[in-house]
Amino acid sequence: MKRIGTILLILAMALGVSAVAAAPATAAASCSASGCTGLDPQAMGCSPGAVTLEKLDFNGVQIELRYNTACYAAWTRYERICCSTHIPQATVYIRGSGNTYSKNLAGYVGEKGWTKMVSFEQYVRSCVMVFKDGEYYEDCTPEH
Repeated sequence: MKRIGTILLILAMALGVSAVAAAPATAAASCSASGCTGLDPQAMGCSPGAVTLEKLDFNGVQIELRYNTACYAAWTRYERICCSTHIPQATVYIRGSGNTYSKNLAGYVGEKGWTKMVSFEQYVRSCVMVFKDGEYYEDCTPEH
């Protein structure tokens, strides 16, 4: 009976070790709050685990206000979803109480990307501005 218990203990330990070794590695955030301001969310490890707080479609551009609790920072993720033949010039940005980071879009359908981050210690919102028919149009997500 003792021998079966020993064998079961060895098997349990072996399975436990192999389960831990097989667990996927997650990237740790390399910055936090104001230390993330002006930095790339991908490069700083803030994209994994991020959530979309708001989403907005405006004149062929979809923007998302993204946030990561570990980094305590936010940024704008964007995608060109326009299907018309005329794609207007567009700029997306993240706006905080004290910082704004923008990205000019190249102008092709399917283009994706993100802005630099701002600290979530301030009010933040994602915006898109398009230049169409000689006029500028802008829309933004609610502030968080």
